[in-house]
Amino acid sequence: MTFDPNAHMLKLKSKEGAKDYLPVQWRLVWFRLECQGGTIDTEELQVDLDREVSMEVSAWNNETRRSEKVVKMAKGYARYKAVVTDGKGARATGTKSESAVNFADYIEKAETGAIGRALAALGYGTQFTGDELDEGVERLADAPVKSTGQALHALAAKGSYEQHEPASQPQANEQELLTLGKLFLLGKERGLWSDTSVAKFYSLASAVLGGIPINSKSKPDQSQLQQVQAAIEQEAYIGAGAGK
Repeated sequence: MTFDPNAHMLKLKSKEGAKDYLPVQWRLVWFRLECQGGTIDTEELQVDLDREVSMEVSAWNNETRRSEKVVKMAKGYARYKAVVTDGKGARATGTKSESAVNFADYIEKAETGAIGRALAALGYGTQFTGDELDEGVERLADAPVKSTGQALHALAAKGSYEQHEPASQPQANEQELLTLGKLFLLGKERGLWSDTSVAKFYSLASAVLGGIPINSKSKPDQSQLQQVQAAIEQEAYIGAGAGK
């Protein structure tokens, strides 16, 4: 079986224009198809639940209808290392850190990022990493690799995909794909709109995606839905900070 990365590519916006990005779960599929004797080992370098991290992030301001820079603070920091071998003599290492400022599941995302970087260093998706391997750019949000579905787990089982996690860390739940409906409910739960103000949700989604018209028939991809999710979470954060 031949893997075609172009069939699973995402387009990411950047200052230099759109860039191709291959999510980590598909790099794993590619790797497993070609290296069934390969190994993937991860190691927790540091997990500090009480470490307070502050960062300047982009947050959607509903009043000005544009993204603005704000300083967000949260407790939680993780750094992981991944070592990938292809079973043919090649070996690569990747490390990644994440914090609760960016993601609630920052521990899983740090591990996923480390795996993605190691796979890219080994040649699986190197040319499709967007700005992932560049320092000083906004972090990408891959879903944890343990949440990629039965097909991926079946492929992983053919090799020796091992994850060395401390016993105290809970296993990640299966993460469902984002949809407009789920994002609307997320905003509703956070008090950004009600059942009768769906137009407000579509307006925000459209603005976040650069003016692309969004309605009930729209089918944005997962990368675009993640951008809308980030805007909803950041807007709720601004609202809480302002005492709403």
